[in-house]
Amino acid sequence: MMKEVGRNDPCPCGSGKKYKKCCGLKSGPKQRTFTQVNAPNAQASIQRITGVLSKALRQTHPEAADKLDDVVKESIEKNLGSSNEDVDPKS
Repeated sequence: MMKEVGRNDPCPCGSGKKYKKCCGLKSGPKQRTFTQVNAPNAQASIQRITGVLSKALRQTHPEAADKLDDVVKESIEKNLGSSNEDVDPKS
């Protein structure tokens, strides 16, 4: 099993530079996961997300906006706190 390279370790490519100044720059930003949402802010996050989606949908498909609000809110509440692997986008 290969040891994980630290930011200040020599780069495994052999350049002689620190990993963070060489191939470490190629790593993209870390993506946030659902488990990193702070629980006290969860309700506010749900409201912001549904608000943005609802506004966009009302402009394009006003007849479906109310239904989508309910579906999105239920799905977010169900999956909040789940790991990304556990999230069911169809529920």
